[in-house]
Amino acid sequence: MPYNKDGEPISWKQVIFGKKKKTYIFWSIIVVMMALTIKDLFLAIKEHFEYNKSIDMVVRFNNSMSMPNITICMPQAQIQAFMDWGPLRNQSSNEARRAYWDGKIEEAMKKISTKEAFLEEKWPPEFLFDVFDTLQTLYMKEITTVNTVGQMLMFSVRNADENKRKKIQKYTKLFDDLGVTIEDARQKAGVEALGYQMRRLQRLTKNDELKILTWPKITWLSQEEFCWQPAFHDNSPVDFQGTFFTFTSVLNMQNLLTNDLDCPTADVSGRPSSFWRYHLNHGRENNGVVEDLCFGDRHDVTTTVKAYYRMVDDPREEDDKICRGYGEGEEIECHAKCRKEMVQTNLECTPITLEYLADEDELKKFPRCDYSNLKMIEPANITNTEKDCRAECHRDCNYIKYDVKKGVARHTSAIIAQTRAKSDPAAMAKLVKDLSQDVPHNELTVNFLFTSFEYMDCEQDYEETWVEFIGNVGGVLGLWLGLSAVSFIQAVIWMYRLFRPKEFENTDEANGPITRKLSSNPFGDVTLSQNPFGGVDQDLKSRRRSSMASN
Repeated sequence: MPYNKDGEPISWKQVIFGKKKKTYIFWSIIVVMMALTIKDLFLAIKEHFEYNKSIDMVVRFNNSMSMPNITICMPQAQIQAFMDWGPLRNQSSNEARRAYWDGKIEEAMKKISTKEAFLEEKWPPEFLFDVFDTLQTLYMKEITTVNTVGQMLMFSVRNADENKRKKIQKYTKLFDDLGVTIEDARQKAGVEALGYQMRRLQRLTKNDELKILTWPKITWLSQEEFCWQPAFHDNSPVDFQGTFFTFTSVLNMQNLLTNDLDCPTADVSGRPSSFWRYHLNHGRENNGVVEDLCFGDRHDVTTTVKAYYRMVDDPREEDDKICRGYGEGEEIECHAKCRKEMVQTNLECTPITLEYLADEDELKKFPRCDYSNLKMIEPANITNTEKDCRAECHRDCNYIKYDVKKGVARHTSAIIAQTRAKSDPAAMAKLVKDLSQDVPHNELTVNFLFTSFEYMDCEQDYEETWVEFIGNVGGVLGLWLGLSAVSFIQAVIWMYRLFRPKEFENTDEANGPITRKLSSNPFGDVTLSQNPFGGVDQDLKSRRRSSMASN
């Protein structure tokens, strides 16, 4: 049997549960619990800052749907078919044609001498074409996919573009004299040109007595395409599953300047043009788009909302996942402002088509680009590019996923039937009669209709708030060690005092009387790492013994 140093026998309880064993067991448990606490604390912090988002998906069943923001884009040759070129072609020479054209323009400008006349009176087709062509040139040069600054520089010095530069200066001066903005001119020219071929533009509702005023809003005008959106005085929701909007366009084929005419397209997601559709991109270029709405057909475009995504604006996300919480139209405005600053930085002037984004002080510093005295710089010295703008302006966090389909038109069905009826003369004769009553080859009718009011609503949100995160951290600390925020602070201070370098004090000063100040700790030398309300520690005991001995 083992004995202690005093010669007394040691029992098995003392061997297993002796003072040293208890100390070892106690600290072993503390170390294990501390390791578990640190592990869980690390996971809680990591999940909060890296994986603290979740998506809540709910299927919505609505009685109605918001009116989609439809954009119709037509090829440039189609919208310019309002111009009859016969009188100009009948002139005997190029000089005579130039004199004839200039005379028509001067005559029109004399009549349009006020802002009211400019905006309200019908323009002569020659004046309309001239203004239209000038605006097309401006938008094509100043808002392009790549190398905007380089194209503006080339346009300002190339001899072949001298007449176009003079027209830009002439009409910008006219707009300034009349107090008309470039946007006013674009809307007026676009509506005038569209009016030559638009036969029907109507919003339909279940209530036959409700008449919603409808007009076209011009969203894009360039040398490649012309885009517009239907605007309404009453934005009532679509309350029935049927045709909610329709338009009919009739084209004057004799005025076309080309035989290779592309078909119009429709985009129900509201982007103002095909340019912006491809420029914004982010995997959304084909969302809500239906193509080949060709003349000579009636098209039924069925629209379905598949999902509505609302993501979290989190700047910590990766570049290909980050999004911004824009308002309506702010995503495109972000790109436009970036382009304006890009031109101002490189050419020290403000693009004419983006003047509306600049204030008076900005226009004083960067006057309008009139293409007569642009700052010449080397292509290698161009700073900021369209790529920088795409990197700066991230996609919108709110995103609607559409499913659009184009129905088979009656004219297409007739062509199919014609192929099948070739062997039957009677059926062929009947088909020819039906075709003559079908859609004319120069007419286009498009009907938009909803097929379902059911969609998936996907909303991303943070799983826990900052208060919940602090509570989670406190729960982790209390789970294994029973710690609180105060005890955690005490532990940190205790460890700091334990491992900091020791300071040696003067013995006489150390044994002297303890002085108290207003700023002193009311518990004496007890620090935050010591419990002021619990059992008295060894340090405080020794101070009391020394005090009693001195007495």
